[in-house]
Amino acid sequence: MRAFIAVDVNDEVKALVERVEDTLKVNGVRAKWVSKNNIHITLRFIGDMDDRDVKKLNEYLSPSISTMPTFEFVVGELGTFPSNQTLHPRIIWLGVKEGKEQLIEIAREVNKALSKVGYSLERTLDIPHVTVGRVKYVPKSEWWRGVEKREIKVRVTHVKLFSSTLTRSGPIYACKIVWPLKSV
Repeated sequence: MRAFIAVDVNDEVKALVERVEDTLKVNGVRAKWVSKNNIHITLRFIGDMDDRDVKKLNEYLSPSISTMPTFEFVVGELGTFPSNQTLHPRIIWLGVKEGKEQLIEIAREVNKALSKVGYSLERTLDIPHVTVGRVKYVPKSEWWRGVEKREIKVRVTHVKLFSSTLTRSGPIYACKIVWPLKSV
């Protein structure tokens, strides 16, 4: 299966992403917009993973995740990849302002567990974000004008392993494992 590890966002963030998409469309941006059902924060894209590796990953990751406390992060600032690229962005996203450190720490634990399973160590998550869209075209004018500036708090209580099935109408995600964080 094609897999990735992520944390969920709440409905308030999903609604904000939809409003941002609507504003960007009016401003002339064309993109492959992320479906409301698929909005999340990716901690690590894994790629192809078989059932044996999923089982090993669960054995290695479960103990470390279960000791990490639940926490909150704040989503809100508009950004792009490449960073500071308003003329030719490839990805438009909403970034995490507060709570970055906890997301990055979880991503490090995920990376360590995957390396024990046999996957390569990857650069850790630098900029936790919610992807809004993958850009096809932006006008030369200020395409970001009028985008709602709002900060939303999200409570993280678990981390998930998802499978991703690619279809013509977009990816379909299915949760395979839920790792709860330690309640505080």
